[in-house]
Amino acid sequence: MNRPQVIAVDGHEPLLEQVQRLLASEFNVVGVFADGDSAIEAVVRLAPDVSVLDLSMPGPSVIEITRRARELNLDLKFVILTVHEDQDLARESFNAGASGYVAKSGIVSDLSVAIHEVLAGRSYISLSVNLESNP
Repeated sequence: MNRPQVIAVDGHEPLLEQVQRLLASEFNVVGVFADGDSAIEAVVRLAPDVSVLDLSMPGPSVIEITRRARELNLDLKFVILTVHEDQDLARESFNAGASGYVAKSGIVSDLSVAIHEVLAGRSYISLSVNLESNP
C-alpha cells in the first residue's frame, strides 16, 4: 500500500524539520520548502496528496496558494499550520479551500490526525481554535 504523499512549507527551518520528523513514519514526505513561491511550484510539480502550509510563510499567502490550486483543478488537500488560534483566519482558510487548520501549539498531537482526517474527506481544526461566535 502506498503511503500518502505530503509536502510541508514553513519559513521557520527548525519547525519544518520537526514537521518532517513527525510525518516521516506515516507519510511519504516528498518535499519541504521555506516559502510560498516554492509551494506553488511544488504542488504543481510533485502533485502531493496533502500540502501542509504555514499560514505566515514568506511569499504568496496560503489563501492565494489554495485558490490557485483550485483554479488549476489540482486534486489535493491543504492543512494550514499556524501560530494564530484565530477563528476569523480559520474561517478564511476554509473558505479559500483548506481542509485542516492546525495550531502549532498542538502540532505533535494534531498534525497527523488532521492529515488523516482530510485524506478521508473530512475537515479538521485544532481544539484550541474557538469557532464559536464572540459574545
